[in-house]
Amino acid sequence: MAGAKNPGYPINTNGDESGLSLTANGSYAFFSSNKLDGYGGFDIYTFELPVELRPHMVTYVKGFVSDARTHQPLESAVEIIALDNNKAVYRDYSSVEKGDFWLLLPRAKIMV
Repeated sequence: MAGAKNPGYPINTNGDESGLSLTANGSYAFFSSNKLDGYGGFDIYTFELPVELRPHMVTYVKGFVSDARTHQPLESAVEIIALDNNKAVYRDYSSVEKGDFWLLLPRAKIMV
């Protein structure tokens, strides 16, 4: 994975830029800045992110494993299989204490 990259002017200036936020699809970014050409104080600016700087889309999977009769949490093996090639993309265990699991998957691994 590549390190941080300074996108340069006009995004990074001698002003105080902060609070970078992205749209849900990662195409546009918003930030606040006290640039001298603003309207005063901190103003909100937006720009289209270059394709090479856009984040990879991901999805979250969250689950809970419990005993069918007692409803008590269980530690259990959890395996997520990709539908396109029938291979495991995730293997782990639910937690001993709560029976829960949580994972992050690249969107490319999800068949919708």
